[in-house]
Amino acid sequence: MNKQIVALLLALTLSGCSMLGGFKSLEPKNAVKTAATTAVTYAIAGPLPAVLNLATSVAVDEVMPSDEPAISDIEAGNKEQLTAFIIANLTNTILYAFIGGLAFLFVIAPWAADRRAKRKMQDQYRKKKYDDMKVELNVRRQGGKDSD
Repeated sequence: MNKQIVALLLALTLSGCSMLGGFKSLEPKNAVKTAATTAVTYAIAGPLPAVLNLATSVAVDEVMPSDEPAISDIEAGNKEQLTAFIIANLTNTILYAFIGGLAFLFVIAPWAADRRAKRKMQDQYRKKKYDDMKVELNVRRQGGKDSD
C-alpha cells in the first residue's frame, strides 16, 4: 500500500511539473539528483521520508538561484552594470547565509543539544553507579571488620 502511495505521489508530482514547464527541477542534472536521493531515502527510511525528501529537493531546485550570473558581460566603465552585478552577488550571499543559519538553528543545534543532554545523563548515571558501588564496598569492608 505504501509503495503505491509513493508511486502515485511521484507520478503526480512529475506529471504536474512537466505540464507547466520551465521548472529547474526537471533539468537532467537536478532530476537525476532528486531521483537518486529519493530512492536512497525510500530504501533506508521508508515512504514518508522519501516523499518529504522529494518535496524538499524539488523546492530547493526551484528556489535556489542559478549558477550563471545575472549579468554575464560588464561593459568597461559602465557603473550601473557593475553595481547591479555586485548587488546580485551580495543578494545570493545573503540568501545562502540565511539558509545556512536556518539549517544550523533547526538541524544542527537541536541535534547537538540532544547529544549533549544524552551524554550528561549517561555521565550522571555512571557517576551514580560508581558512587553506589563505593558505598556497597565500604559497607562490606565495615561488615567484615565487625565479624573479626
